[in-house]
Amino acid sequence: HDAYATAFLSIFGGFATPLMLADPSSTAYYEPFLFSYLFIINIGVLFVTSVKRWRAISFVAFVLTSIYFLSWYVREYTSVDFSLAAGFAAAYFVLFSFMSTPQCIIWKRRTKAEDVVLVGFNTLLFLLIGYTLLFDAGYEGVVPCVPLGMALYHLMLAAIIRRVNKQDIVLYVSFMSTSIALLTLPVPLLVKGYWITVAWGGEALVLMLIGILMKRKALRIGGAALFILVALRLFTIDSFIWYQRGGEGLLFLNLKFLAHFLSVLAFGLGALVFEKARNIPRTERGIQIPLWIAFLFGLFWITNHDLFSYFASYSGLAARMMASYSTVLWSLFFTFLIVYGLFAKLKGLRIAGFCLLMITIVKVLFIDAIVLYDYYEFGYPFLLNAKFLSLAVFLSGIAICGIVYLRLRKQGAEIEESGPAITWITFGAMLFLILNIEIFSFFSPLRRDIRLLRFVITTILWTGFSSWFILKGLFIRMLRLRIAGYVLVGMTAFKFFFVDTFILYNQPYGLPFVLNLKFLSLTLLLALIAVTAKLYVRMGIGDERQKALAVPVLWTSFVSLLFLGLNVEIVSFFAGSNILAIQLESFIFTSMLWSLFALFLIVFGMQRKILALRITGLILLSLTFLKLILENSTVLYMHSYGFPFILNLKFASATVLLFVIAYLAALYDTVRGQLMGKERGIAPYLWTVFLVLLFIELHSQAAYSFYRHWHLGAQRAAFAISLLWAVYGFGLLSVGIFRKMIPLRMAALSLFGVTMCKVFFVDLRFTGKLYKMFVLLGVGTIFLMAAYFYRRFRPRIHEDEEPKI
Repeated sequence: HDAYATAFLSIFGGFATPLMLADPSSTAYYEPFLFSYLFIINIGVLFVTSVKRWRAISFVAFVLTSIYFLSWYVREYTSVDFSLAAGFAAAYFVLFSFMSTPQCIIWKRRTKAEDVVLVGFNTLLFLLIGYTLLFDAGYEGVVPCVPLGMALYHLMLAAIIRRVNKQDIVLYVSFMSTSIALLTLPVPLLVKGYWITVAWGGEALVLMLIGILMKRKALRIGGAALFILVALRLFTIDSFIWYQRGGEGLLFLNLKFLAHFLSVLAFGLGALVFEKARNIPRTERGIQIPLWIAFLFGLFWITNHDLFSYFASYSGLAARMMASYSTVLWSLFFTFLIVYGLFAKLKGLRIAGFCLLMITIVKVLFIDAIVLYDYYEFGYPFLLNAKFLSLAVFLSGIAICGIVYLRLRKQGAEIEESGPAITWITFGAMLFLILNIEIFSFFSPLRRDIRLLRFVITTILWTGFSSWFILKGLFIRMLRLRIAGYVLVGMTAFKFFFVDTFILYNQPYGLPFVLNLKFLSLTLLLALIAVTAKLYVRMGIGDERQKALAVPVLWTSFVSLLFLGLNVEIVSFFAGSNILAIQLESFIFTSMLWSLFALFLIVFGMQRKILALRITGLILLSLTFLKLILENSTVLYMHSYGFPFILNLKFASATVLLFVIAYLAALYDTVRGQLMGKERGIAPYLWTVFLVLLFIELHSQAAYSFYRHWHLGAQRAAFAISLLWAVYGFGLLSVGIFRKMIPLRMAALSLFGVTMCKVFFVDLRFTGKLYKMFVLLGVGTIFLMAAYFYRRFRPRIHEDEEPKI
C-alpha cells in the first residue's frame, strides 16, 4: 500500500516483541535466539530500504538493535560468550553497512548526505565493541586487525559503488573517507610516541601514491587529510613531549630527531609526487604548495626544537649558547629560502625568506645581544669566538643573498628591483650594529678606565663605516650611499662631542694634548671629511648645484669640528690637574686658538674670495674680543700666570689677538678697493677694536700689578693708572697727528678728559700732598706735551681738515 506509517509501526512492533515476551523472573536468557531474531528483523528492514527510500526505518532499526546488544553486553557478558558476541557483532556490522547501498546498487540512484549517516555510526559502534571484546579476552595483539579489516571492507564497498554507480559520489566518498579514517587507527595500537606520526606520514604518502596511480581522487584527498593530522600531531603533542624529555644523544643524531625528520620528509615527498605526476587535474595541483610549506616549516621547526632540547640539559654559558647556534640555523634557512626562491622564480619563498631574515634581526639585537652580553667574562678573544662566528654566518647569508640578487639583475631576471638595495642596506646596518655590540660586550668585564675605551673604539668604527659609505658612493656615483655616509658622519660628530667628551673627560688615553686616542678618533673623522671634499672637486661628482652645496658644507663641517675638537682637547688637558690655577689656563689657550682660527678664516676667505668665511672669521674675532674683556679678565684676575705687567700668559693671549686684529686691519686696508658694500668699513672697526682691547688689557695688567702684586697702595696705584691713561692718550694723539687720523685724535682728547676727571674726582681725594703734587705734575706734563704737538704740527692738522677737490 506504499504506507510509511504501517512499515514503521510493524518494524517497531517487531523490535518491541522480545521485550514484552521476556519473563523477569527467569534467570536464563537465550541470547542466540534473541540475536538471531533481531538479525532476521534487520534483514526485513534491509529489504524494505531496498524497495523504498525510507531512511528513518533503517536508522531506528540500528538504534534498537544497538540497545538490545549493548544492554546484554554491559550486564550479562562473560568471557565464555566471546564467540557469540564477536560473531553477532560482525554480522550486525556487515548487515547495517548494506543499509545505505540498495538504492545506489539496485536502482542506480544518488545517495544524499543524510543517507550516509548510518555509515559513520555503524563503523564507530562496532569498532568500539570489537576493541573491548579483544582486550577483555586477552587478544591485544589482534586489536589492530579490527580497524584494518574494517578499513579494507569499506574500501571494497567503495570499489563496488564506484564500479556499479559512478554517479553516486556521496556514498563512494563516505565509504572511502571511513576507510581512510580506519587506516589511521592501527598505527597508535602498533607503535608508540613519535613513531605514530612517522607511520601516519607514511600512510598519507602511500594513499597519495595509490590515488595518483589508480586515478582515485578520494584517495588523494584522503592522503592530504591525513597529512593535516600528521602536522597537528607533529607541531603539538610530539614537540611538547620531545622537548620535555630533554636532549638525548648527540645533536641531530638521535632517534627522536630521526623520527620527526621522517615525518617532515613525508610532506616533501608528497609535494614532490604531486609535482611530478601528470594525470592530476589542475585544481588539485595546489595541494603541493601547502605540502612544500609544511615541509620547510616542519624542517625549521624540528631542527630548532632539537637544538633547544639538547641545550636545555646544560646550565650557565653552555645553555645560553643555544641563542648563537639557533642564529646560525635561522641564517642558513633564510639564505636557502631567498636564494632558491630567486633561482626558482618563486616570490613566495623569497617573501618567506625575508620574513625570517627580519625575525632573525630582531632575535640578534634583542635576544642574543642581551643573553650573551657578558660572554667575554669567560675569557674568549675578541671576534674569534663562537658568539661572533654565529653572527658571521648571519652576515654571510645576507651577503650571499645580495650577490645572487645582483647577478640575476644583471642577467635581466624578473625579480624585485628593490631587492639588492634592501639586502645590502640590511647587511651594512647589521654589520655596523653587530660590531658595536661586540665592542661593548668585549670591554664590559674590564676595569673602568679600560672599559670606557669602548667609546673611542666605536667612534673610530663609525668613522670607518662613514668612509666606506661615502667613498663607495663617490666611486660608483651613488647618491644614496653618500647620503647614508653623511648622516653617519653627523651622528659620529654628535657622539664625539655629546657622549665621548662627557664620559671620557678625565681619561687621557695617551700623551697630553692631541697625542692620544680621543683626538685620534676625531682626526680620522676630519681626514674623511677633507678627503671627501677634495674628491668631490677632483672627480667631478654630481652637477654644479650639488658641488656648490656639498663642498662648502663639507669644509664648513671640517673647520667647525676641528675648532670644537681643539677646544675640547685644551679644556680636557688642563682639567686633568688638581690645581685651580692650572685648570683655568684653558681660558688663555682657547682665546689664542680662537684668534688664530679667526685669522685663518678671514685670510683664506680673502684668498678664495669667499664672503661667508670672512664673515665667520669676523664674528669669531668679535667673540674672542668679548671673551677676553668679559670672561678672561674676570675669571683670571686673581692669577698672575707669569711676571707682573704684560710679562705673563694672560697678556700673551691678548697679544695674539692684538696681532691678529692689527694684521687683518692692515690687510683690509690693502684690499679696500676690491671690497664691496659694508666690508669697506671693516678696517676702521678692527682698529677701533684693537685700541679698545689694548687699553682694557693694559689697564687690567696695571691694576693687577699695582694693587695685587706690587702692593703700591691705593694712592700710588691710582696715580700710576692715571699716568698710564695719559701716556696711552698721548700715544693715540701722536699717531693721529702723524697718520692724519681725526678719530684717533678725538679718542685721545676724550681719554685726556676722562683722565682729568679721574685725577680731580678720584686721585686728589687721597691724603698726602706729595702724591697729589706728583700726579698733577705728571699728568700736566703729558698734557703740555700734547699741546706742544698740536702747536708744532698745526699745518699738518689743518691740511688734513681741508676739503679735497
